[in-house]
Formats: sequence, structure tokens, C-alpha cells
Amino acid sequence: MIFFAKSLKISANFFHPKAAAAYEFGRQMGSAKLAKINPNFSFTFEEVDDEKSPPLLKAEFADGSKWEIDTSTYTSSQLRNEFFERAADTEDKVDIVVPGEDEDGGAGKKGDKGGAKGKK
Repeated sequence: MIFFAKSLKISANFFHPKAAAAYEFGRQMGSAKLAKINPNFSFTFEEVDDEKSPPLLKAEFADGSKWEIDTSTYTSSQLRNEFFERAADTEDKVDIVVPGEDEDGGAGKKGDKGGAKGKK
């Protein structure tokens, strides 16, 4: 589902008592593996100076939809689940062919051009 995510920005203060989920989710989303899967996905983390500022998440998806929330009441797993649910909702709205899948959403084989075998 990362193919349907365009960008993610997390802003938080390390010492805010409810910033742990934002930091953990940011650690997961900033992984090199995700960057390889979708090189067009942009992840940024902004350290906020004000300890009283709530941790914030701003995401944009391939269809232009946005999700902006205060993450104080979420766990990192809730953030991840919601993020990927929103990315999945985008799948039906945009024309992106995911590498490794054919146009019908099935698992394509490397070198498979589709069509019936043995017919000319």
C-alpha cells in the first residue's frame, strides 16, 4: 500500500509525554526498505522545540487526499493501521500499476507479458 502514499510528515517534541507513538511510527515509516519500494514517497520528521506542542501527523496520498491529526491519543500500531487503510482506499481512485502485479491486481510473473501462451 506504500505505492499509494505520497508523503508523510511528523512533527513532535521528544519530551512531550504523548509523543512516543509518533516517534515509533516515524521510525517505521523512515525505513530504507520503504524508500526502495516507493522511491516517490517522501518522509520527513520535524523536531519541535515547544515541549507543550502535541505531536502532529500530516499525510498525503496519491489521489490528493490528506490526513492531518494530533497523534497524542494513538498508539504507533493504530497510526500504522489507519495510514495503510487510507492508502488502500486510494488504490481504487488512482491509476498506479504496482510492480509485481498485473493490471488486474494479480501477481504477475517476471517477464510475463500476459496473453495466451502458444497463440500467435
